[in-house]
Amino acid sequence: MLVLLGSAGSARADYMFNFNSLAAFTGSSGNNDTAIADYMDGVLGGSCATHLNCVTVTGAVTNQSYNGENHVVGPNGVSLTLGDSNGATSNSSKTPGAADTFISTIEDGTSRQISTEITITFSQGIVLNGPISFDYEIFPDNGCQSKSNCPTTPDFKFAVNGGTPTLLADGVFPSATGTDGSSTKSPLGTELSSQYIGVYSGTLTNVTELQFIDWPAAIGVDNLDVSTSTPEPRGVALLLGGLMLALFAGNKLRNTLAKSSN
Repeated sequence: MLVLLGSAGSARADYMFNFNSLAAFTGSSGNNDTAIADYMDGVLGGSCATHLNCVTVTGAVTNQSYNGENHVVGPNGVSLTLGDSNGATSNSSKTPGAADTFISTIEDGTSRQISTEITITFSQGIVLNGPISFDYEIFPDNGCQSKSNCPTTPDFKFAVNGGTPTLLADGVFPSATGTDGSSTKSPLGTELSSQYIGVYSGTLTNVTELQFIDWPAAIGVDNLDVSTSTPEPRGVALLLGGLMLALFAGNKLRNTLAKSSN
């Protein structure tokens, strides 16, 4: 009993952040990184939702309709993005649907890139352990129209706790048989700009910071699914263990005295 009570345990839970309750940020209205953090605190619930102090977000804005100035490819020349799809594994794997919200490094409507990295930090004992998945997009760099004039394609990196990236995805040039599927057209016509859309899944261990890094074009992230563990206070467990030991010793002493008096 003492050993069990004296050991620190942990409470685990799964959370999905789809950002859909947030409006797109346009520079003058909508939501910025503080509002994104407040939304995530609300999803975590408990004291995080009460005090809004468990999540810090930097370098992100909410987005819905950005499509790389019409250079993102998609079925029948309709751009397939994080804003009009969920779980797409390529630019042709789904049919574009109704718009929802994702987080990005670029403003919706203004096309102003506000950062090159989205950082999400967890505190107040919130630690990520277990599976993680998210949708991600590498938006096209309009100056990267072919392999000959773009030797280094846009990419997307995912890292945790400031370490080496665990995901490095490169943009691909649209082609009928390439890794982007069969989409070769954007709203502008036949498209040459390197880009990518996909889904990542992995496992986290004792993570408190997520980093989504772009170069040089904008990126997007949606449907962030994580598992958290919140350590239970070890001191409380040790105190309870000590009390149980004291009660056990007291009972033994009383039984011994009772037998002696008989």
